[in-house]
Amino acid sequence: MKNVIYIIVYVFSILWIVMGTSLVIYTDRTRKFFGQFARREYYPLWSVIAILLGALLIIGSFFSERILWLALILGIISCAKGVYLLKGPYEKVESIINWWYETASDETIRFTGLTILLLGIFLLAYLL
Repeated sequence: MKNVIYIIVYVFSILWIVMGTSLVIYTDRTRKFFGQFARREYYPLWSVIAILLGALLIIGSFFSERILWLALILGIISCAKGVYLLKGPYEKVESIINWWYETASDETIRFTGLTILLLGIFLLAYLL
């Protein structure tokens, strides 16, 4: 079980590195690509993905004492995000999604991409 969790956390850390790099380098293209999945019918899918990712990070954090706090905190944040997307007030969720895909500045998107990239690198470094 421990090896399976490590592989899953490796995959997620590499996906975060790819996603962060894509947001930094190809900001408009990445924003447009993910913008097509920003419709209301996709909110349950995104929330389930966030909750599953959070649960895997929380479970994975207990298998390694080196990444316990990083993975645990990221898992809790991811689960909270998923629950908010699923159960939060529709107007608030819609305004956040619209802000992100329509009005957020390129600097904000790039900074978020850099943050995602660094979190993926930190997670991968702790695993190695």
